[in-house]
Amino acid sequence: MTGSFVIKKNRILEILFFIIIFLVNLKMTLNISNFATANLSILIIGISFISLLFTKIDDNIYWIVLFFILSLFRVEASKMLFVSLLVSISRNLYIDKMAKYSFCLTVLFLIINYGLLILGVLHEEYSDFFYKSGGVVSDMGYGNPNLFSLYLFFLVIFLVVLKKKINTFLVAFIVFVIYESFYSRTVLFSGCILLVLSFVQKTNLKKCFFNKYILLSYPFVILFFFIVVLFNESEYSFIHEISSGRLRYSLLVFGELTPNNLLIGATKIDESIIIDVAYISLLLSSGIFSLAYLYNLYCKAVSKFDYNSILIPVMLQYLFLSLSESAIINTYLWGGLFFWIVMSGKYSCGKTN
Repeated sequence: MTGSFVIKKNRILEILFFIIIFLVNLKMTLNISNFATANLSILIIGISFISLLFTKIDDNIYWIVLFFILSLFRVEASKMLFVSLLVSISRNLYIDKMAKYSFCLTVLFLIINYGLLILGVLHEEYSDFFYKSGGVVSDMGYGNPNLFSLYLFFLVIFLVVLKKKINTFLVAFIVFVIYESFYSRTVLFSGCILLVLSFVQKTNLKKCFFNKYILLSYPFVILFFFIVVLFNESEYSFIHEISSGRLRYSLLVFGELTPNNLLIGATKIDESIIIDVAYISLLLSSGIFSLAYLYNLYCKAVSKFDYNSILIPVMLQYLFLSLSESAIINTYLWGGLFFWIVMSGKYSCGKTN
């Protein structure tokens, strides 16, 4: 009887999980009004709370309570509340199921989005790129060609998790096609990082670079790299050029921050300042608590990894990707959420079931 109840409970969680991700993609694809978006967000978080009735209250509950309290004062903190809820839910599911649902729903909404584009419900715009002389590229109705490119790239990530291996030639080919079609240097950079890490994993270098203690230090290495490049623009101008000025824009924000902003997030930032670094975006929206929370998930996940875990290259390329794209943190882009849920570390991340 108990075993039957567990099976039914997990099945209910899978259904609720599927509904949540469906609504998240719906919110992104329709690009609806602020009022409707706010109500849809409430619905998504509400279903997440209902899902908790079928999960065990674990040691992560204090983070849920913390971000719920913060969300009463800062609307943006609901992003981290949502991630917290999904982390608790996902601990009753397996990685391969999350990847399978993510892949299927992403494909479904890419098809829906294209259909709406053909019917004229969504409007296709073209953007000029200064680094591609005379070149224009379609945003495919997503408002940003880079965002559409990331949706395609996340399909590659989901397949890597499902197949439990990285096909070097296939990944390289897909990344090249995406870059040539939409000029997304973000995807090109992420694809290269993924392939390099995959190569390292296939050699004896993995025992050095993928050691547990070394893995724990990578976020700080990336942070150090970010600070050095940020405050030495003249010496690392080529990096600023590769990032399309994203790091430079981030520097403009720090002059407006107060200690209170760093704690719970900024109340108002000049809208002319474009923040496209995930860590800075998260710091501004939810404060330093959110970064501490994500590092907490990261540490738990690393403790479960072994040298041969396919999720190590996936995880590290996300950390680098966060330097040039804030969308992976936002709730509407499921690829980013999938990563942080994997980082929950409650189960063996190196294995699927």
